[in-house]
Amino acid sequence: MNSNKKKRTFQKDLKRLSKIKWPIIIMLFTICTPLMFLSFLPPTLTAQEADFDYYLFSPNYFKREIKWSGIDFFSYIDIWVEFEADDDIIVYVFNSNQFDRYVEAKNQGYSISHLDCIICSLNSRSGILSTNVSEFINPLFIIIDANGNNGNVSFSYKITLFKRSMYIIFYILSLIFVISSIVIYYNLKNPISILSNPNKNQEILEALDEKNFFEKDKEKNIFEENMISLRYFEYIENYKYCLISMGAILEFLIIRYSKMNNLDPVDNNGIIVKDKDAKFYHYIETLINNDTLNQKKSWIYVQNHIRDFRNYIHIIKEMNEEKIDKTWYNNAKLIYKKILKGFIS
Repeated sequence: MNSNKKKRTFQKDLKRLSKIKWPIIIMLFTICTPLMFLSFLPPTLTAQEADFDYYLFSPNYFKREIKWSGIDFFSYIDIWVEFEADDDIIVYVFNSNQFDRYVEAKNQGYSISHLDCIICSLNSRSGILSTNVSEFINPLFIIIDANGNNGNVSFSYKITLFKRSMYIIFYILSLIFVISSIVIYYNLKNPISILSNPNKNQEILEALDEKNFFEKDKEKNIFEENMISLRYFEYIENYKYCLISMGAILEFLIIRYSKMNNLDPVDNNGIIVKDKDAKFYHYIETLINNDTLNQKKSWIYVQNHIRDFRNYIHIIKEMNEEKIDKTWYNNAKLIYKKILKGFIS
């Protein structure tokens, strides 16, 4: 009864630890929800407009350069130009590369009636140019060319930049919020199943029980709690305590296996050590000498590393020794799984 009570208490403690994720949910909800609502609002816009009356002499031209501050991705520009002149003129709207080619053509005396442009009006006295461009163009040039004529020109323009990049970010943050909420909700709903993998644990426990590793239920329950601890420390990436838990589990299995199979503990000279004086080291030496389960290299690794890492429970030793990182843990995990498989097969 006491053992089952301890087990339930241990699982409740794990659940309480898993609830530290709630602040993360609240933070994500607080940040992302307003942004998600903002993403349904119309995009922000910046407009530039002006009216001009100008007397144009051939071969001159009138240039209006329109610049935007900063850079905006996923934007689009709405262009509107209206003009009226005494004689036929040419009206162009260029980006910077197109404007450079226009200037080069003017300087070289080439024809300017078939240049690449965003929009244009060729040989007209009046008209309206209107279009929109799904890209960020900075700067933008409006050109009024005299086209060999002299006379008054009146024109007005309105260029509107619609900024949409922030809403792409809002959508991404909203997606992160939804995915994170689903993952965290699943963890909170059933944290023990995720941390301990009960089905796998149960298979191992039943296999060890069939091999008579446990003399009573208390031993089985405590062993299971240590397996849950190992998986929990792996879940939070605390590799120091992973190795400590791994060493504790292997110590029990090695000593119990040795006693079940009448393998006497020995020192490094092969001399038998009495049970009352025997330590984990002596039992591992026996398995090395006998090449038990054909895993001599595994026992040597346990002797030289995993057994020593258990002592990192003492902070002073941890401070003076090599840090246990993920690489150490992954290497030890391979040995641990191989030994465990040997015991239950």
